[in-house]
Amino acid sequence: MECLLELWFDGTNIKELPSSIGNLSSLVLLNLKDCRNLVDLHWSIENLEQIEFLEELDSSETSILSSLLNVIQTGRTISMALTLPSLLGLSSLTRLNLRDCNLCEGDIPGDISRLSSLKQLDLGGNNFISIPSCVTRFSKLEFLRLLDCRALKSLPELPTSIRGLRINGCTSLEIVANPANHQKFAI
Repeated sequence: MECLLELWFDGTNIKELPSSIGNLSSLVLLNLKDCRNLVDLHWSIENLEQIEFLEELDSSETSILSSLLNVIQTGRTISMALTLPSLLGLSSLTRLNLRDCNLCEGDIPGDISRLSSLKQLDLGGNNFISIPSCVTRFSKLEFLRLLDCRALKSLPELPTSIRGLRINGCTSLEIVANPANHQKFAI
């Protein structure tokens, strides 16, 4: 199984990831979409960090974020504080889908910008008033999706690397900074 490239759990009733997931050193895609019962990742977070070639992580429409975001760097203990320390070791990650995870202001820390290979980011369906400032620091980010972020009021100037920006359904959006810098802009 060390040669496994893609692992699709989407739509299953799994409650936790197998501890052996860290042994899948060739894994490039992990799809956990719509795994509504997946809530406990505390012990497997460190195993995800061992998958250095992981390029795509889809945890949209899951309970995983409440667990994934609750892991605190110091001591790796569960808390109500929201952070994403586990993603920082995933330097090959190019696609991250955090759609419909009920994220609000401050739920994504600034140091997520260390995901230096990130090209596609989906934050749609969340409760941001303004997008996390870390998004402006992704130097390779090409596609940003903020669809149905109904509370989103302002959009700062984004990196010039962005070729596609989707903000359909952002009904509270009032301020958009310089969309002319981007090749494809969809409202």
